[in-house]
Amino acid sequence: MHRWMSGTPALLALALGAASVALAGLIPGGGPQRSDCYVELSVQGVDNPGSQVSNSRIVRCTDGDICDADGVCGNDSCTLRVAVCIGQNDPNLLTCKPAPALRRLSANNRLRSALPTTLDGSACGAFVDLPVSVRVRRNGRKLPGMVALPANATAERPTNPARDRDKYVLQCLPNPSCAGVAPTTTTTTLPRIGGTTTVAVGPSSAPFGFAPRTVTIHVGETVRWRWDSSGHDVVSGSGSPDGRFCSPNDRACGSTFSNAGTTYEHTFTEAGTFPYYCSPHVSLGMTGRVIVEP
Repeated sequence: MHRWMSGTPALLALALGAASVALAGLIPGGGPQRSDCYVELSVQGVDNPGSQVSNSRIVRCTDGDICDADGVCGNDSCTLRVAVCIGQNDPNLLTCKPAPALRRLSANNRLRSALPTTLDGSACGAFVDLPVSVRVRRNGRKLPGMVALPANATAERPTNPARDRDKYVLQCLPNPSCAGVAPTTTTTTLPRIGGTTTVAVGPSSAPFGFAPRTVTIHVGETVRWRWDSSGHDVVSGSGSPDGRFCSPNDRACGSTFSNAGTTYEHTFTEAGTFPYYCSPHVSLGMTGRVIVEP
């Protein structure tokens, strides 16, 4: 049996089961509905369906938003964290039955290291960072930048339909509100009582997410994370611990998963932007951010 994959396989595969829960930010690519789940793009910080996704293939990220992994607001660039997934049970594609195995999988060169290491069953490759720049004209006017990324999958015989041909479009939109560190379009500034802001961990509305994903506070104020479901943690950093804070006690980051009803607090003593994630579910897009203003 001959199988072929274009590009160098990812060194790290994020293997996911036949997925009782679909990945957040799973982008079909706009191919035929019946085969559009053969290969899809997973984008961290993006929900589909949602306002950031259109035509099943266009992803719009605003500079400095939660989908911008560089964590900088106002640098006229978005870093989108993406992985290539195959064989997903995507609830947005009810007419598509995942292929048991693929015979071929090819993708744009920029996605080579994001490919899964297997063509069998349901799997995802490692997340990679793809920078997309805002277009800046000579007169200073800023326009959305764009990167197009085709991908194609061919299922093993006798699967019908046999092929999924997609083109993902990643856009970076300028953010006129960026001035140093500023709230962005999806940032939520909550009313604070006693200098404490509460973030729900794994609520029923987003079982693999934080609500809200982004909060804005001031130096000296506290964020309280409240577990609405079990099996999650809070670890500061962008996919790997940076040592700033972590549940349950700022020690043993990434090794302790708390149960529903748990709370964890951290007081922020300096201004800046502080990304964080849930270590067992970061591949499902479970990330958040705290913006601390002076």
